[in-house]
Amino acid sequence: MRLDEFDTAVPTNIGARLEGIASLLTVLYVVISKAKTDGLKPVISTDTLISMVNNTGVLFDYSAFLDAYENNQGVQNLITNFSKDRVELVGSTADEIHTPMTAAKDSGNAVSRIAKRVVKRNMGQ
Repeated sequence: MRLDEFDTAVPTNIGARLEGIASLLTVLYVVISKAKTDGLKPVISTDTLISMVNNTGVLFDYSAFLDAYENNQGVQNLITNFSKDRVELVGSTADEIHTPMTAAKDSGNAVSRIAKRVVKRNMGQ
């Protein structure tokens, strides 16, 4: 038998997890920005959100979404309410984005750069 057959709790790849969170944050900012530009409420179906993150080249599913929401303050700051069917983002009420000003102006670019550095460092490049 192989070791992975005994160990059911295989550790997650931190680089892939951070890349997923970075992609999710970027998609959330895009949806909020697009809704604000179009004068619409920033609400998106959960399946569409997950599909958009997957289109960035990251493997992402509902459990990864829950993990990102539970463990990342930036994701929590952008989502006001969610269910298995839909995600309501900041701005769907009278809320404004309540992230630090530097993060709000950056629109997720800093997070993407940090995630890329972490992935490169973990891959030994």
